[in-house]
Amino acid sequence: MAMATRFMGLTYWAGIGLQDGVMAHWFFQFVFAATAATIVSGAVAERCNFFAYLIYSGIISGFTYPIVAHWVWSPQGWLLKMGYKDFAGCGAVHLMAGACSLVATVFLGPRIGRFDSKSGEKGDTDDFAGHSLPLVGIGGLLLMTGFLAFNGGSLGTMVGAGDSGLIARVICNTVMGGSGGGLLILAACKLGMFGPPAWSFAFTLNAALIGMVSVTAGVNEMSLWTSFISGLFGGPVYVALHYLVLKLKVDDPLDAVAVHLGGGIWGLLAASIFSNNGLIFGDIYRASMLLANRLIGALAIFTWTVATCSIMFGILKALNLMRVTAEQELQGLDASLHREIGYPRSAWEPNFQIPETKLSPISSNTGPVWTSVLSHRLPWLRSLLSLSPSLSGRNGGFETLSWDHPYIYTVIDSPQFLVLNQRVQESPVRVVDRRVQCVYLRVQCVDRRVQCVDRRVQCVDLRVQCVYLRVQCVWTSVCVSRVNTVYRVQDKC
Repeated sequence: MAMATRFMGLTYWAGIGLQDGVMAHWFFQFVFAATAATIVSGAVAERCNFFAYLIYSGIISGFTYPIVAHWVWSPQGWLLKMGYKDFAGCGAVHLMAGACSLVATVFLGPRIGRFDSKSGEKGDTDDFAGHSLPLVGIGGLLLMTGFLAFNGGSLGTMVGAGDSGLIARVICNTVMGGSGGGLLILAACKLGMFGPPAWSFAFTLNAALIGMVSVTAGVNEMSLWTSFISGLFGGPVYVALHYLVLKLKVDDPLDAVAVHLGGGIWGLLAASIFSNNGLIFGDIYRASMLLANRLIGALAIFTWTVATCSIMFGILKALNLMRVTAEQELQGLDASLHREIGYPRSAWEPNFQIPETKLSPISSNTGPVWTSVLSHRLPWLRSLLSLSPSLSGRNGGFETLSWDHPYIYTVIDSPQFLVLNQRVQESPVRVVDRRVQCVYLRVQCVDRRVQCVDRRVQCVDLRVQCVYLRVQCVWTSVCVSRVNTVYRVQDKC
C-alpha cells in the first residue's frame, strides 16, 4: 500500500515494491519526468558540460519533478487537496521545466560572443541561427505529435464510460490551441510586426508549441473555439518573453523559457478563464477560487524549482563542472567531448573532388590583400568591408599582408565561394582586424555548405576574432583540423 505525506511519497522509491497494475502509470510519469529534464537541454545547448547534463537530468527527473507531481496529482498532495487543478501538467511539467531552464541559463551564462555585438538583439539572433531549418521542422513535428499523446494520455484510462470521447476532445483541443498560436504569429510576422515582413517558420513553430502548452491545464474542459483563443493569446506571450529574455542577456537557444515558463503560467490562467467552469462560462466565485488556487500552485512550483535548481547548478558551477572550456565550445562539443563529428563531409559528399584553382592577379606587395581578393568576385561584400576604417593599414589596426606573407588569399573560377591557397609555413598569422577576418571566413564556409558553424569557426558576432582556430576552411573548402594555425589579436576582445 502506498504511503505518503502532503509533501512527498514514502513508498516505491526506485520502483521497489511497485505492482504490475500501476506500471502503466509509472511509465507515463517516467515520460513526464524525462520531458522536464530534456526541455532544459535546449536552453543550455552548445556550452554545457556533459557531466553536468547527466547530473541535472538525474536530479530534475528523479527529485525535483516527482515532488511537484506528488503535490499536483497524488490524493495526498497539498496542492490537490487545496483545490489546484492541472489536467496535463501545465504547471507540473511546463512551468517547472521553464523555471529550471531559466536558472540553468543564468548560472551557465551565454555562449561565447552571444551578446558582444552592439547592433542589438536582432543581429545577435542572426549570428547564432541554427544550422538546419528542415531539422527544426522535423523536431517540431515530433513535438506536436507527442503533445497529442502527452495531453490525451493524461486521463490515465481509456476503458471507462465516456473515456474515448474525452480523449478525442483533449486531442482536438490541443490541435486547436497550437493552431491559434501559430496562425496569429505567422500573420504578425508577415505584417512586419517583428522585423522585415516574412513568413517566419521558426517564430510560427514556437508560437504553435506555446499554443499547445496554453491549453494543457484545462484541455479536458474547453471547447474547440476557446482552445483556439487560448492558443491565440499564447502567441504574444511567447514573443514578449522571447524579446525580454534577449533584453536581459539570457542566452536560451531554443526559447525554452519563453515557450514553457511563459506557456505554463498563461495556461493556468487561460484554464481558469476559458474552461467550461471558468470565469466566462462558470460560477464566478468558484472560478475565482480556482484561479487563486492555480496562482498559489504556480508560485509554489516556481519557488521550489528555483530553489532546488539554484542549489544544484550553484554547486556544479562552484566545482567548475557546469560549463566546457572556451576551447571546447569553439571547437564544437561533438568533436571536443564526444570525439564524433556530427556532420562529417565524407558522409554527405563521399566523391568530393578538389576543384582546379585559378590565382587572382594581385600585383601590389604593400596594399591590403584582403581588399583585392574580396572585391574580385564579391562586390556586394566590398561595400561591407569599406565600412571598416581599419583597411587602410596599421594605423587602423590591420596588419597588411603581402606576397612574402606565408598565406596568400585567392579565388577560384566559380563565384560561389572563396578558397585559401596555403603557402605552407608553420608560423602563425597575426590578424588584428577582427571583423574582416571573420566576415571572410563566414563567406567561404557558409557558401560551401560546410558546417563550420558547428565547429565554432563562425565569427562569434562578426566582431570577435575567430579565436583558437583549430578548424579552418582551407583551399579544399573542407573544414579540417589545423592545430598549428592560430589567429591572434592584439587588443582584448
